[in-house]
Amino acid sequence: LLVLTSHVSDYIIHHLTKMRNLSIAHKFDGVGYLLEAITMCLENRAYSSPSIRALGKSFRSKAHPYRHLTSQNELVLRKLVSGQTKPKIAEDLGLGIETIISHKKGAMRQLDAHSEVELVLAAVKLGFPFNLDS
Repeated sequence: LLVLTSHVSDYIIHHLTKMRNLSIAHKFDGVGYLLEAITMCLENRAYSSPSIRALGKSFRSKAHPYRHLTSQNELVLRKLVSGQTKPKIAEDLGLGIETIISHKKGAMRQLDAHSEVELVLAAVKLGFPFNLDS
């Protein structure tokens, strides 16, 4: 798989570079890097251009509080940030409301938030990736 991206989010790049046999280059990389990415892709080998590797290192070197969230905490937080209610999240995920509240509280601890409003604001300020269509 070859990904040509214009993303500059170190969070997104970090997760893309964890995929196996993925060739990834930034759309503004030089032609040589793009050709190298294509070649590696055709050989079913992983490749990251220098700019992509730098973004990945940037993510790992930062103390992103949300990188320590469990996958369930992150999923619940994504849905809260996009405006979904706890009952709707519980219904969508097939979980009980108490479980959703527990995941929300876990995210609150990680982001040092003392209310749901603070939690959402902290996530947005950190550039937490979310989907408004969820």
